[in-house]
Amino acid sequence: MIRQRGCAQCAGFSLIGLAVMMGIIAVLVSTPMYFIFRQDANDQKKTRALLKADQKAVIGFAGAKGRLPAATEFASLVPSPRDGNEQLIGYAFDSQLANAGSICGKQITGNDVTSLKVITSATIDNVAFIVWSNGRNGTTDTPVLTVLAPTATPVAVGFIPPSTPYKITMDPIQDDILFWVTLAELQTAAHCFE
Repeated sequence: MIRQRGCAQCAGFSLIGLAVMMGIIAVLVSTPMYFIFRQDANDQKKTRALLKADQKAVIGFAGAKGRLPAATEFASLVPSPRDGNEQLIGYAFDSQLANAGSICGKQITGNDVTSLKVITSATIDNVAFIVWSNGRNGTTDTPVLTVLAPTATPVAVGFIPPSTPYKITMDPIQDDILFWVTLAELQTAAHCFE
């Protein structure tokens, strides 16, 4: 006579089968996440390169003309008015520097950018202009920039003159990407000291 084994061996999953199934599920879940994060990193890298190219174009314009481009000139001047996420790039500048010959005669802008880092923070004084991207989420998260460009689409805007300077603070948890140029950097590009 054959004896039946206990019910524990008759039905259910084995531990090995369960472990294999969980491994397969983990691979299926993690693979798309890898590609999502990789695409985000590629978009951010592309955005940084586009912002740097746009920044250089504005500096080149300022060096040749002795002034910053006006808001209406920005999109046609830069290599790409869109970032790696296909969002419009923002451009904010000291409006007094858009007048002919104004770069060499200006002493101070009063506009500052403070970069908050985990370890150290730094404040950059006399910022002449910034170019920025709203990042992947498509919204302007940096305070002050929300005042300059309150809509989800960045625009080219002039800073209010130095009597009411802007103090821009960048927080590392925000996904906005900003590049700025100081007045001294513009004056060097415009050969003001020669």
